Amino acid sequence: MEQKPAKIFFVNLFYDVIDIRLGDETDPVYTAKAVKPFSYAPVGKTVRFGRYQLYFKSSNDNRWNSWNFSGDDNFSEIKPGKIYCIAITTDGAINYFSMNEETGEGAKVCFFNASPIRVSDMRVVLDSAPNLAADIQDLDSNMLSNFYTIPPGRYLLFWQFPFQKSVDEYLFYTQKGTNVPKAFTFRQEHYYVFLIYTESDTTKALFFDISPTA
Repeated sequence: MEQKPAKIFFVNLFYDVIDIRLGDETDPVYTAKAVKPFSYAPVGKTVRFGRYQLYFKSSNDNRWNSWNFSGDDNFSEIKPGKIYCIAITTDGAINYFSMNEETGEGAKVCFFNASPIRVSDMRVVLDSAPNLAADIQDLDSNMLSNFYTIPPGRYLLFWQFPFQKSVDEYLFYTQKGTNVPKAFTFRQEHYYVFLIYTESDTTKALFFDISPTA
């Protein structure tokens, strides 16, 4: 039985242009080059399952650095059908996340709380009516949800912190320079990340279409 490919993408929230490599330099499983701050590299698919070393560097540097985290095992695992996110946060910390994907046809969306505090609620709501399409509750700091499947359409993005919950107040992704919620088009079989982070004590949001380019 043919195994389902794994998917890998990269999110850069650091203040430098970054290169990422998973696996040997001569034959990497996944690479992302010159990824600008607060940007991303799209999904790459692979059927090369196993355990691989993760490397990173500033795009201006020639030498790669290996990623080592606490514990004895410093290899990143790739399994069939899983989705993986390599992320660098604003403080320069590197993380390797493993996620599942809901089955079914539609648009795929993941929630990423890159802020320093837990978020009570992140949600995707239809633009044409106040119908909830997907949400995640009590998402801890520096964590991602799984990928949810929702019908294609135009959606608004909202989030709420614990201190806002008692008064039922929400923040939302706005059109640039306004307080008007911005509607995003979700397309069939596209992959999206709705992300919040904190910069200079201000919470900001990003929305990425990380769909494979090929």
